[in-house]
Amino acid sequence: MPHTTVSRLLAGTPFLTLDLLLLAGILMVLFRRREVFSQNRDPLAPEHSTAIRGLLAVTVVLHHLSLTAAHANLFRIFTLAGIVCVSVFFFYSGYGLMVGLLKKADYLRGFFSRRVLRIAFFYLLSNLVIWYGFQLTHYKYTLSEIQHGLVTGDPFTPYSWYVLTLLILYVLFYICARLFHYLSLPEPLFSFLGRISFEIYLYHGLVMRLVRSEVLYLSSDLLYLMAVFAITIPLAWIMHRIGEFLWQVLTRRSWRRVAAVSNT
Repeated sequence: MPHTTVSRLLAGTPFLTLDLLLLAGILMVLFRRREVFSQNRDPLAPEHSTAIRGLLAVTVVLHHLSLTAAHANLFRIFTLAGIVCVSVFFFYSGYGLMVGLLKKADYLRGFFSRRVLRIAFFYLLSNLVIWYGFQLTHYKYTLSEIQHGLVTGDPFTPYSWYVLTLLILYVLFYICARLFHYLSLPEPLFSFLGRISFEIYLYHGLVMRLVRSEVLYLSSDLLYLMAVFAITIPLAWIMHRIGEFLWQVLTRRSWRRVAAVSNT
């Protein structure tokens, strides 16, 4: 066997082993599926959500490892797991915040020290340890590079953008909870915008490109801003109405087909 082939096999052995371990884990879950899936558990209960977050954390690590698994096959399915795990993490964070705010009258009291400062402390502590660890390798970071990474959202601590985003989420949640408690918004206007918020998010990027393209170019920043809102909101309302109409047509036909099949 050529030397290069042996080297490739040896290099891929750890990840081929992970393929086998993953396959064994899947088979074990299938054989014990009644024990695993028959429990009547509330995934939103604190004790169960903590366990789920632990599972998600392990899966995120496997996701990052799978991105370097040049010789793995089955193990590479974890390349698709990162965005799912982070989405569930954010869901649990947001759900916990809203439940606490709605059920506890004094939830915001001590919120900064309990949530924001605690996470910031552990994050800064990890940065210190990781910076020292990098000094032992060829990765060297100066103080200015560290500051630049924090400002731009690309911290030198690997994969820690989630922590910065979570800190921003907590700070904005606190500000909004305090602000909207005393601030009265014009209900009809913002309720209307809320109903078409999904379409506003989807179509505003297209409008931004169109009003500064070869079709139409608005050099004035003020006109550019006004045009984006003036076009996006009516477009979002129109597409919302069209989407609702098409969805109702499709669902009616689907239910009719299901009813026809069940009657036969």
